[in-house]
Amino acid sequence: MNALSGLTAEKKECRKRMRALRDAIPEEDRNAAAGRLLGALREMDAYTTCDCLLTYAPIRSELDVSAVTADALSQGKAVYLPRTEAGEMTFYRITSEADLVPGEYGICVPAGNDRFSSEKCAAPLILLPGLAFDSAGNRMGYGGGYYDRYLEAHPELIPHTIAVGYVQQMTEALPVEGTDIRPAQLLLV
Repeated sequence: MNALSGLTAEKKECRKRMRALRDAIPEEDRNAAAGRLLGALREMDAYTTCDCLLTYAPIRSELDVSAVTADALSQGKAVYLPRTEAGEMTFYRITSEADLVPGEYGICVPAGNDRFSSEKCAAPLILLPGLAFDSAGNRMGYGGGYYDRYLEAHPELIPHTIAVGYVQQMTEALPVEGTDIRPAQLLLV
């Protein structure tokens, strides 16, 4: 087995373990964490000063950012959520959660076509979901590489990234590849 296939197997096992750990978090704890997330973001300059929020629609036991999305919309921030097309992720604007429709993998996606571009935004903030995070600030997603490819194509956005999750998702060290992009900050609640 070569080093890359060994790393891939290690990542696969880590994802399985961390998904089970996240799924085991009681619903009341997940709900409380969602409230703490909004409170923590409201204390951060990166959130209070952003004019564009790129976020996600949570699935399964992911940290629910719906209250953050609603808060940003109520403040008049431009809010964008991802949609995959031809294997690539792109963010599209929503003006309310009613703009979301069921998409691939059961993930709600924006129905509209107002595509995000850095030129539309003076102060962006991107919230990244994940399965696991480590003490070095790394994030592990589901393995599709969508966020890593998006950020690689838009490096100007990397300083504006915050990976969000539950404190239970923190692990000492994650297996990391050269294509994995480390978020600017972690916010675990």
